[in-house]
Amino acid sequence: MLELHNNEELRNTFGYIENQNAKVARARASALYDIENDIIIASKLTNYRASERDIAETLINKMCELGIHNDLILFDRGYPSHDFIKFIESKNIKYLMRVSSKFFKDVVNAPNEDQIMDISYNGGISKTRC
Repeated sequence: MLELHNNEELRNTFGYIENQNAKVARARASALYDIENDIIIASKLTNYRASERDIAETLINKMCELGIHNDLILFDRGYPSHDFIKFIESKNIKYLMRVSSKFFKDVVNAPNEDQIMDISYNGGISKTRC
């Protein structure tokens, strides 16, 4: 979340947060960053209410258009959803995603450590290491 120069044009373009005293222009910034080469692969500045997952899908599509493959994308909490995982899997992208313990109960209740399991979700199956 970014606080922008507070003027009407930016509030209309990116949105704002309002309190009892004023409307403050805000935006959401997101980027895919290559830590090995120290460069931003793709980035987007959007309305502050935009969905992080939708922005991530746009950035991943851009990464694929650029022909960048065989990378590992790290996601923090807030990104996990079964549909988003299905999208990432459809792109054959390697990923690591921080999730709550309730997200994949099968993973939490796995009988053995460090195993690959088939997890079913919303009409899809994902091979998940747990």
